[in-house]
Amino acid sequence: MKGVRPSIDVYKVLLPSLEAREYSLVEDREAIERHYRGEPISCTTGFERNRERVRSSLVNLFDDIWEEYGLPRENIIEYGSGATGYYDAFLRPRNIKNWLQIEINPTAIAENRRRNPRANIVEGSYNDIQYKNVPMITGLSSFDTSENLYHAMNQVATALESGGYFLHVQDVRPGVTTVLNYLHKKGINSKTFLGPSKVVCGDMLAVINGNPVPTVDIFRDALGDAIKSQPNLDLVENTYFTLIESNGKLTYEVYDANVYLEIPLHNLLSFGDIDEVGHLIGRREVCVLATIARKK
Repeated sequence: MKGVRPSIDVYKVLLPSLEAREYSLVEDREAIERHYRGEPISCTTGFERNRERVRSSLVNLFDDIWEEYGLPRENIIEYGSGATGYYDAFLRPRNIKNWLQIEINPTAIAENRRRNPRANIVEGSYNDIQYKNVPMITGLSSFDTSENLYHAMNQVATALESGGYFLHVQDVRPGVTTVLNYLHKKGINSKTFLGPSKVVCGDMLAVINGNPVPTVDIFRDALGDAIKSQPNLDLVENTYFTLIESNGKLTYEVYDANVYLEIPLHNLLSFGDIDEVGHLIGRREVCVLATIARKK
């Protein structure tokens, strides 16, 4: 369902257990790219566990998005494919021809090639796109590491062919660097974030004027603004998509921002009486943020 979030808010569920962390603003692109080139691959492979729990639903969700928006099915470039190559290996429609993965981290590339020996992977960055007349550029939770989305989207706009598409799907918690730089640009001085303990890759909430705000909501605004700043790009969609399916069990499952919860009936009743939550039994809800742009 387009424009719909899951029935149960994972942020509210987890808020009491989240820890506060302070971050400093970093605007040096070279320093940021050095960081991601040398980042341990565990920072991205860790997202695979919960994706695997709902992989079939994510596949259906990607198929629905491709079909609804008539997205290209040939000569597609993916930026930020990571160490797992998960997008190419599992989530994209299978009838796509010529899919190129581009990744900045050499260690991630090596692991990706080990896992996916038939994949086409090269080293590179969306901050310096070397391709022209591309039918489609895409990313799975990858453009959320940019310190300047305006620059990244200018690179995308220049590389796309006329009528070409940009698709970004965010299914994990966005990188703090992107969120901080966007807040700074908007004149919001907030450097406190809330995230799960012992998890260093992606905080769930930014504290703004004392209120917790989902980082994915801030990222949605940041990416949308960056696309709108490009005169030759039209923002087609920038919203949440939630796939609702039966899970065949006496539980409720939810996947949102790479958080996975499976709630049995007796615990579900803590969210409301049976008339309010009874319809959630046997249901799985999988949510992603999908951003689509088209070059004029």
